Amino acid sequence: MFRNGTPVCKAWRFTFACLLTLLTNSYANAVESPRPSRVNSLSDAALQDICFVDRLHGWAVGDRGVIWKTQDGGASWRLSDCPVTCQLNSVHFVNRTTGWIAGGWHHAGSTFTSGVVLKTTNGGITWNRVDDGTLPNLNQIRMMSIDQGWAIGNGSPLYASGVFRTRDGGNTWITVGGSTSTSWTAMGFSRAKVILGGVTGRLGSVETDLVRTDLLPPRPSSVNQVEMISETDGWLVGDDGLLLQTRTTGAAWSQPASGGLPSGFESFHWNTIAQVGSTIWIAGNPGSVILKSSDAGASWQPMYTQSTVPIRALTFVDEQLGFAVGDLGRILASSDGGRTWRIMRSGASRLALSILCENEQQIPFELLAEHAANRGYISGVTVLGLSEDVSITQSSRTRSAVVHSGGTSFNKLSNERIEAVDRLNPETRAQLTQRITQHILTWRPEVLVVAGNSASKEFLKLVDAAIERAELEQPALQVAGLHSWRVNKVYQQKPNTGSISFRSEQVAPAISDTLRGYSC
Repeated sequence: MFRNGTPVCKAWRFTFACLLTLLTNSYANAVESPRPSRVNSLSDAALQDICFVDRLHGWAVGDRGVIWKTQDGGASWRLSDCPVTCQLNSVHFVNRTTGWIAGGWHHAGSTFTSGVVLKTTNGGITWNRVDDGTLPNLNQIRMMSIDQGWAIGNGSPLYASGVFRTRDGGNTWITVGGSTSTSWTAMGFSRAKVILGGVTGRLGSVETDLVRTDLLPPRPSSVNQVEMISETDGWLVGDDGLLLQTRTTGAAWSQPASGGLPSGFESFHWNTIAQVGSTIWIAGNPGSVILKSSDAGASWQPMYTQSTVPIRALTFVDEQLGFAVGDLGRILASSDGGRTWRIMRSGASRLALSILCENEQQIPFELLAEHAANRGYISGVTVLGLSEDVSITQSSRTRSAVVHSGGTSFNKLSNERIEAVDRLNPETRAQLTQRITQHILTWRPEVLVVAGNSASKEFLKLVDAAIERAELEQPALQVAGLHSWRVNKVYQQKPNTGSISFRSEQVAPAISDTLRGYSC
């Protein structure tokens, strides 16, 4: 039963084909960056990557074109001017003055993406766009020198492999041969080859300028980062507790010989890994714990951050000084090897509004635009899993739409196909209840909206059970640094009824557009 269960609005069904139809954009439209965000929304923009060149100088980048810079070891951070307004996914410097940023955006109404490469030669005082406007969305960039470097991203009809290299400092990019047409999300380096990881558990490598691919059985968990710690040994992390090790330069991957991670962390989505010598750290969603190994992965110990929101990237300058960045614009720092962490900056402490749906087709984008973009509430969207006609590779497009509509976060609790909860077996429903509880304790929202025209009774039962569990301390989640939280109000979105409503064709003053126009 939903306490405070007053209907919040009429049901609007976002036509997902708005994001999935065939490419119709002209080249002129393709190179246009997304519309600028309001200045006050930049503070809580999610951060995707961080790079330090020494103990004092670092940069963090993320959604809405934000570039944060520190010159005092993270004690203070200043927002830099950026020539684009799209999501920035990766930053890399080869020295204190020369660095690159890669990112991109999805175009509404098509499967088309555009990528950007930014470069600075004055330590980030100014950034200039150096790509030619034809690259697809880029997820990672790594420069081996001032001239030589690599980038990975979405495969496209023009650049099928999704892997690129430059020999002139990023001014021109050459696609590496291959016909994978996938989305690569991670790469690691040995002297002999580049090792790749992507969505749906796809693995690959670049050898003699040719991309070779393989699949990672038995689950479709996305690979989020690959880190080589020697010429032959390396690690990868990903969704659903994915942690694998290679001792063959990526030719084969297996569970760590020690048996894996401590109990209680199986449902974490691991986003990032950092390594200095034989010391390894991994972090992800939720961000309440960073796991540390001081013996090259033989054993792991939890280090509590006192911050629950997801961590997207992690770096250590040396064995003592480390930094982590993530959602809500949060930056954490540790000066004792990760044993303790402190928040250096954050745009918000938690969500005001969390929208929960069974799958991506049920997201009420106009409701999100009204409360997030127009009214300024810190808002996020979470789905249980994927609908049957949406591939896992298209979730990044949904995330782009959520951010475009004013949201600060988008999360999937599972990579399973979920059309309706009532079709799932009892074991899967129990797992989802636990994950919804974990979601509430991670984001600690003031208001929870259960959305979707076809929200089933079983779905509502799961959410109600999770809300009740979240109000009590859960031993299994306490181990993960997550503690009780009471949602203040819960709403269920119902079709064609409601005492609180708005007309989506009316102009919303704060965004100078209609809600329908802004969210499509």
